[in-house]
Amino acid sequence: MIKIIDHTRYNTDTAVVVAVYTPKLVLDKTSQTLYVTAKGAWFLVERGRDVFLKEQTSTLTVMTSDQAYGWLESHDCIDAIDRYFSERIQDA
Repeated sequence: MIKIIDHTRYNTDTAVVVAVYTPKLVLDKTSQTLYVTAKGAWFLVERGRDVFLKEQTSTLTVMTSDQAYGWLESHDCIDAIDRYFSERIQDA
């Protein structure tokens, strides 16, 4: 998937997949994939199935690093937090 937002190209083929979340109780098989580009830009791709139109849908949302960290934390992606945001965490 390639999308241009505010003169910036976001490409899922060239970005790195940081984490994938698929809700367990959702009937429409939605998933969220967090990406980071080589230049450090973060974006989230949500894929699902429109129940009424019966077709695949995809949306791309640009995120700040703070939003990406929050998404990772809320989905318990500990390994990804350790890899990309180790400077933000400390042991108790």
